[in-house]
Amino acid sequence: MPNIFEKVIDKLTPREVFPALQITDKKIRYALFSSYDFSIKNFSEIELPANTIIKGEVKNEANLIAALNSLRNSLNSKNKKDFKIQCLVSLPSSVFFLRTLEIPDVSNVSYEEAVKLNLAQISPIEVKDAYFDFQNLGVSQKTRQREFLIGIASKNKLNAYLEAFQKSNFQPLAIEPESLSILRDFQYFSRTVEKNAANLIIYFSIDGLMILITKDGKLLFDYYLYWSDIEEAQDGKITLADFESLLTREIRRVLEFYYLKSGENIAYFSFFSPFLKDELSQFISTKLNLKEIKIVFPEFNYADLQNKTKDDYAGLIGIGIRSTLIPRSIDDYLSVTSQDTTEIYKNLQLNSFISLWGKIIAFTLLGLTCILGGVYGFTIYNKNQVEKSLANISNASQVAQFQTLQNNAKEFNLLLDQLEKISLKASNSSKYLVPIIENAGSNRVIIKRLNFASGNKNIIIQASAPSQGAALNYKSQLESSGVFEKVDLPLSSFSQNPQGVDFNLIATIF
Repeated sequence: MPNIFEKVIDKLTPREVFPALQITDKKIRYALFSSYDFSIKNFSEIELPANTIIKGEVKNEANLIAALNSLRNSLNSKNKKDFKIQCLVSLPSSVFFLRTLEIPDVSNVSYEEAVKLNLAQISPIEVKDAYFDFQNLGVSQKTRQREFLIGIASKNKLNAYLEAFQKSNFQPLAIEPESLSILRDFQYFSRTVEKNAANLIIYFSIDGLMILITKDGKLLFDYYLYWSDIEEAQDGKITLADFESLLTREIRRVLEFYYLKSGENIAYFSFFSPFLKDELSQFISTKLNLKEIKIVFPEFNYADLQNKTKDDYAGLIGIGIRSTLIPRSIDDYLSVTSQDTTEIYKNLQLNSFISLWGKIIAFTLLGLTCILGGVYGFTIYNKNQVEKSLANISNASQVAQFQTLQNNAKEFNLLLDQLEKISLKASNSSKYLVPIIENAGSNRVIIKRLNFASGNKNIIIQASAPSQGAALNYKSQLESSGVFEKVDLPLSSFSQNPQGVDFNLIATIF
């Protein structure tokens, strides 16, 4: 779960699209796809010398490094020798062991620790000699247990690839077996609702035959057979009948295995093949009574691929989906390598964040410097112009104008001084007016006129009240307010009116 800081970095860092890299026994393929329409923006393919990789195992590291460097040189000019190419990698399935594991679905449990505890029981090699990773597949509808796909790779086999990547300046952000790349093709490009049923996926690659079983988007079984392991292929003269016989035998083995394990028959299949696809698909459908789920790849308007079948590049397309359409920040698919690829990406993202905002700050400071420089220059220019204008006041009319301006300024300052005194007087008077007005309201006294007697400290209040008692109470409250030295209310000032009485009150200021 990303923390708040990681979320902020993710939001403020532009999303990057990384190239896809596929390595087989015979070829290295590179493609940079567009995240907009999944078109190919850059493509390169390098033939490997014979026996560089045999059945997924690197036999000649120097040849592999040379091929990777040759691939780098075939790309655009920005990929210099010292430029590290971050990419997502698909390797031969024979490098990996894939296993499924079920663990009781318990909250607040570290699944990583649970997987590690069970790893020794399911791993075909010593745990100390292996790299591993796992993918959370969710809770099984059948067993109600949480399912995990476990990927295991021999350190000896995988280290040969990792060392070649390091020496040729490639940095894998994720490494997966080709079988998962093919499964992703099925998930994205199969055009039927039956994709959530148990399906057989058959793939003829340049290296061999792959058979997968998938259900509900999960890989249940994978099987790989190299062409070199097929006895009939040793002389290089395999006929269509040989292929049909091979397919029938191997597919039936897988179907029988799955039925014994699950008690479920498989009714659907999908087929990838760069040759004889229509003929072999029809044969499988008829001979084994399976219904085909078609795979429809997008069109790639790229010159290097226009005359080539897309099925031959199914592995590259599958890893390309992951590298292009799935953001690294939410990519929780299997990645078997010596390093935590999540941490690799976080560090890469942090560096990109620092670099991007460092550039933004630098350009902002540069812009502010230019603006401030312009303002300073404008100010200096105006200052010089004013000084020149003052120096040029030489004739009598200009002097007279200047004198008039001076006189006007003096009159204006005098007026300001008078206004200030008036304002001060009004401010001082407010402390006397507050009790006069507030106490009038509480006694239902109506102020008709206020007179500040000139030359003395008396305030004469002409007012009316509903009764003499209210007027006398008003006088008493003014005396107790503390702002008047004394308050006089001559009885002779009282006079009757239809609403009560009129009276005059004299308040003396301290």
